[in-house]
Amino acid sequence: MNASKWRYFFWVAAIYNFAAGLMPMLAPEASAVSAGLPIPEGLNIFNMQIMGAMICTFGIGYAMVALGRPGAFEIVLMGIIGKLALCVLLVINMQTYTFPTTVIAATAGDFIFVCLFVIFLLRGPTKA
Repeated sequence: MNASKWRYFFWVAAIYNFAAGLMPMLAPEASAVSAGLPIPEGLNIFNMQIMGAMICTFGIGYAMVALGRPGAFEIVLMGIIGKLALCVLLVINMQTYTFPTTVIAATAGDFIFVCLFVIFLLRGPTKA
């Protein structure tokens, strides 16, 4: 992909993360219900909000890459690490727990982003 297509791609990654993170951060109970998960209570509400905030933070990073800010390599590398960790954790926990299709689909989307992030880094991220 050329630089302008990478820029659009990273805007998509930013929007994907904002969409995934805002609801757990602002409305954790509704987010759990829409994902087919049990309604969180007590400290689990706070955990959902932290998770949402972290996902949104990754979205901010991808927006920074789309804007051509310095540090694209490091931001994308952190994205690879974070999204790959999610994928591995899901696979490990699928041995014990059953997950809703929405969680599996979102994680599959993250794995697709991992693959494209690797391609971006291998081709040399001068500017998105």
